[in-house]
Amino acid sequence: MALQAAVGAALVLAWFSFLAPRAVGGPISVIWVSGFSMQPTLHTGDLAVLYERDRYHVGDIVAFDIPEGGTVIHRIVEVRPEGYVFQGDNRERLDPWLLDEGAIHGRQVFAVPQAAQVMGVLGRPPILAALVAASVFFFSLHSWGTPARRS
Repeated sequence: MALQAAVGAALVLAWFSFLAPRAVGGPISVIWVSGFSMQPTLHTGDLAVLYERDRYHVGDIVAFDIPEGGTVIHRIVEVRPEGYVFQGDNRERLDPWLLDEGAIHGRQVFAVPQAAQVMGVLGRPPILAALVAASVFFFSLHSWGTPARRS
């Protein structure tokens, strides 16, 4: 029993250290891509999953807060002592911002193409209701198939 508790605590700690959302102090962020500045790498409707790092490098795709408000996802094209220089893959000019690590949400680790369309379909009330009903049905089948314990 103590071993199970220790393993459980270790798993929770590992999850929080490596996979928890940034909103609760973890290193993971997500951003919905909007616009064409990162084409052909990223398209409107893609979901980018980001991992927070201590340092970033030329070539990293990162999401960052801009001084005017809002969040942008572009590639780091230069690292200077005073901050990072960014540019969209589909842009000819460098971005006007020179920002430090504090503005960066994280480096893209993967993207889910057209996730917004999938979420739009799954979020429709009839589809969502069918998914919930199917989940409850399959969960109850699993519960009925589990033999009762004797005391």
